Amino acid sequence: MRTIRPILLLVLAFCSFIAKGQHFELPIFFEDANGNKDTLILGYDITASKGMDAALGEKDILGTHYTKPFEVRASMYDYQNIREGDPRINESKKMMIESSCVEPTLYDEENSIMVLIKCDNWPIKISWDNTLFQDSCRAMSIVECRPGGWFDVCGGNNSFNVLEMKNKNMVSIVQTEYSIATQTDTLFALFFPLSRKIDVGVEKPSLHEIVSVYPNPASRSIIINQGEITDMTYQLIDMQGAVIKSLPIPYAHHNVIWDISDVDSGSYVLTMLQGGKVIGTQKQLVVRE
Repeated sequence: MRTIRPILLLVLAFCSFIAKGQHFELPIFFEDANGNKDTLILGYDITASKGMDAALGEKDILGTHYTKPFEVRASMYDYQNIREGDPRINESKKMMIESSCVEPTLYDEENSIMVLIKCDNWPIKISWDNTLFQDSCRAMSIVECRPGGWFDVCGGNNSFNVLEMKNKNMVSIVQTEYSIATQTDTLFALFFPLSRKIDVGVEKPSLHEIVSVYPNPASRSIIINQGEITDMTYQLIDMQGAVIKSLPIPYAHHNVIWDISDVDSGSYVLTMLQGGKVIGTQKQLVVRE
């Protein structure tokens, strides 16, 4: 009897671990620069399929019009068609994919959910409760990229921005690099893989890894050190998505003083572009003394 009891406890603990890793739902909140809001639920379940699972709360709304000024939907997609046409297989406000903690069923592009965003007022804010990732089974990332390659959502040496959602609870997106043009709308796309690690492609360094921008808050000037980086432009964008001020720095420079004495106090998004492409953003406060 003394031998059987520890074995039973181990079996119960293992079953509990497996059950814990079979289902995960994460509400994700989206808000555009005008304060319009929308919500998705993404996650995984051991019983989920690549189609619509009514038992898990999924309902296919592909083909219905985007009628709101700001709207987000989740989609499974045909990776083979992603570079040449409209890759959407379905759309839903809730999307669950097949996976488990012990042995994930799908990998690479197949375990990634594409999120489609109809938006005219950038930047947008995405937020979530990252305390839900305390269970080590649970993992999700936000990937911004132009897809391509063979077996991964951003392969073929395409650069990408990736954020592990367990490490933060909010991110600001100026605009996505990949979009889908429909007959009525342009839908901007982000990818949400369940991967615990993204290790393919060429990752874009964040704004803080490339340049030093300070102080924050700033009063009358911002100092920029971009080292040997060239072909850069810096923009201050207000919460309505309008570019308030722009500073091109085409050559390598240190300690560039950007005069912002004509900018009103408030919250802005400082956007960094290289060759016209956004490669980093940060929230920038301007406070008059």
